[in-house]
Amino acid sequence: MKDMKKTSIFFLICFIGGMLITGDVFAAPKKIQKKPIKQSQKIVKTPVAKIKKKSTVSTQKKIPSIPAKNSIKIPSLSVRENILTNTTREGEVTKNETWSGRMTLTHSVNVIRGVTLTIKPGTIVAFAANRDYKHPEKTGLSISGTLKAIGTPEKQILFTSADPHPQNGDWSMIHLEGKTGSIISYVIIEFGQQGVNVWQSDITISHSIIRWNNWEGLYAESYSTPLIEYNRVYQNGYNGMAMEQFNKAIVRNNIFEKNGTHGLHIDASEAIVENNILNENGAAGISLDDTSMVTAINNTMSKNTLSGFMCGEGKNALTAIGNSIIPQNPSLPDSLIRCADSVLIKNESGDGAQKILFDYPDGKIFDLGYTPGDRIKDMYQYIYPDDETRKVVKKIGTGLGLTWSLAMDGKNVWTATVSGDVYKLDGETGKILKQFKVTSPQPWGMTFDGQYLWITDFAEKRTYSMDPETGKEIFSFLNPDQERGAKGLAWDGKYLYIMGWITSIVYKIDRQGNLIDQWKMKDIDGGGGLTYDGTYFWIPVGNRIGKFDTNGKLVGVIYIASEGTWDLAWEKSENAYGGYLWATQRTNENWHDDEKIYKLEIIDDQIAR
Repeated sequence: MKDMKKTSIFFLICFIGGMLITGDVFAAPKKIQKKPIKQSQKIVKTPVAKIKKKSTVSTQKKIPSIPAKNSIKIPSLSVRENILTNTTREGEVTKNETWSGRMTLTHSVNVIRGVTLTIKPGTIVAFAANRDYKHPEKTGLSISGTLKAIGTPEKQILFTSADPHPQNGDWSMIHLEGKTGSIISYVIIEFGQQGVNVWQSDITISHSIIRWNNWEGLYAESYSTPLIEYNRVYQNGYNGMAMEQFNKAIVRNNIFEKNGTHGLHIDASEAIVENNILNENGAAGISLDDTSMVTAINNTMSKNTLSGFMCGEGKNALTAIGNSIIPQNPSLPDSLIRCADSVLIKNESGDGAQKILFDYPDGKIFDLGYTPGDRIKDMYQYIYPDDETRKVVKKIGTGLGLTWSLAMDGKNVWTATVSGDVYKLDGETGKILKQFKVTSPQPWGMTFDGQYLWITDFAEKRTYSMDPETGKEIFSFLNPDQERGAKGLAWDGKYLYIMGWITSIVYKIDRQGNLIDQWKMKDIDGGGGLTYDGTYFWIPVGNRIGKFDTNGKLVGVIYIASEGTWDLAWEKSENAYGGYLWATQRTNENWHDDEKIYKLEIIDDQIAR
């Protein structure tokens, strides 16, 4: 990492070495030395459980209630369980398990349904770091059962990188799925790609610190009902917290500060947001998008780059009572509220948040010193070099920002951006040939049938055709999966193909919306992005792009060219593979001036299999 003080780090490691063994590194915060140094998301499940340096005891144990100042208790129950301390772990957790001391996760750990993982106060959970873009998986913790990670103000639980010189993005995330009553309290989560990622979850996250993660600190998806209170969420690369797709959340008494995008982003969801402090975030304090409903009461929003409140696409509704907004630049138009009058149900300003009292320390072993995405200081590898599987022959799309979907009409490249614009680009020069507004909020898949441009929308769960000359919508039908949505659309000359978002299902559909066939793509857990080259389908899968035959079998693989491949398109040519693969890349979502549309020449799709 840039400007790293190696001598200081050496003595710091010597000082805390013994403390790490006991897991009490945060037991006495006043002794912590603060030495600054400068870097369609699911964890792939490991099929076989492995425990190294075994210290496992299988025993009949009654788990006691642990008193905490926020009155969170672990229910008492008597079960047979594993008790692990100061050891390594990977693979599946198939019966109740308790961790303490220093637990090093050498590969991802997956807690199956019906099983509870309990993490004791003062435990350090250290994730093996992975900075190799070719590596198939970053280490993470995936919970399909129940997680009880409950520390105390004196003994916080630490989730961090195992690398002695950590940086943002070293490990994956804590991913939870299902309404199982999971609790995260008095913990610190740092140096991941994302902090906590929940799907259809009723989790409570309280009295915790979430910092220095590449993407969101907290992320809720698809019908989650989280309670978020008394947390410090700061210096995460994207939003402090984002919730997308039909969640209902309570967010109160938190600080969201110096995050790369919004402090709090609410997308197609409902939230009560009360008595929070949202300061110095890269865009807005609170953002609403895609028909969200927010009640914001007594929040303080200070010096956020764009505005206090910001509203995007869809029929959003904002009730704002008692909030205080201090703009970064009062001369900017709409520096307080960037929302149409029709969005504001009520807008009564006030004194903002009362003082939030935190009963736990903001302890640091290492201080990253920047928000991930910093163009100068961040050492994380967002863009990858050419390798033995593919090379980048062209980049276009300068200044378009994040592009969600991609299509090829034979010569020109079409794309839809996060801002709701559709662009027709010259495939050679990148020059903008045409631009119009898309008619839906989240155009996550695109293809061209020779006459019309087709788009599948993730939020509205429908697919529609557009006149490429005027942008007028022609015809629309609902997608087959009305629960999870779709991300990816392709055309084979006769039929459309729609790729499921968190499933591996591909739907074959005619242009009238009739389902002709469907099948699962093998060897993948979910999809996102799709194109057809005349013989094979190409799909982004984690850090790779897979080539699949029409039976769903994986027959080839190349490495992606930057972090986050959103969508793909195929350009026919006379080269060895019969064409070029176009890919729209995330790189970093907050980099708005770089080229995010890559033209790839495939060299060898068998090496990386």
